[in-house]
Amino acid sequence: MLIDGLQIALSGALKGLDEGKLVSNYTLYSAYFVGIPLILVLTKLFGLGLIGIWLGFGVCNLLLSCLFIYTFYKIDWDVQAKTIKEKFDK
Repeated sequence: MLIDGLQIALSGALKGLDEGKLVSNYTLYSAYFVGIPLILVLTKLFGLGLIGIWLGFGVCNLLLSCLFIYTFYKIDWDVQAKTIKEKFDK
């Protein structure tokens, strides 16, 4: 639950910084290339059923949280501040 909340908050913050396309791409790729295959492996190969589905979703959210945190660390905050200031000055 903590990871899910973190992922949602970071997603919203990045969208607020005009990084909505990046958020959408990360979410799409992590769901289709990590989440769904992992859920299939956990449920079909390991027979975990519903627990496998929840574990797959959890790992997918953890991956998204890590990607979003990495994105926050690589943002040039001086450039972001100038961009936001220019938007408000118009």
